[in-house]
Amino acid sequence: MKKLTILLILMLGIQVTSNAQMQEKPRNGWGFGFQLTEWGNDFGFGFTLNSPEYFSFLSVDLTYQQQFRSNFVDVSNPWEPYGILQLGVRSKGGQITDWFHLYGFGRLSYLAWGPEDWETGAISGSGGFGFEFNTHVSGQSPVSYFIELGGIGGMEVAADEPSIAGGFNSTVGLRVVF
Repeated sequence: MKKLTILLILMLGIQVTSNAQMQEKPRNGWGFGFQLTEWGNDFGFGFTLNSPEYFSFLSVDLTYQQQFRSNFVDVSNPWEPYGILQLGVRSKGGQITDWFHLYGFGRLSYLAWGPEDWETGAISGSGGFGFEFNTHVSGQSPVSYFIELGGIGGMEVAADEPSIAGGFNSTVGLRVVF
């Protein structure tokens, strides 16, 4: 009977420690993400780096966007690539559940590069709101998924061409929080 009791206590101890190891702690560290975007008529993808939350609601993000301008004028070159750097802030607007929240964002955009005939260095701004399915906060997974909707100011790149990236924007993506 003594051996059976020791065996049961040992098995119970193994079960308790394995459950404790399987349960992840909530994360509030740096995040790295990937996103797909449509800004105006331009399609693109990007990479983003997010800071931890400050004061439990505010974070800073740095993004590189590789955009492709849909070129209706020059059919020989239907997609003109260009790159945009963004620096912005996000602020939680409402915590619906422990894994879902709303946020607002504002970002400063800088046209880093584009085709040779463009004037790079243009600056613009963007803003909007987003929904984040942040399973990392509830300890379920280090991955979160997000959807952002908003507007971005267009950037003039040449006198005889329409502005780029301007208008309604939509972004979907995922980020891993460390």
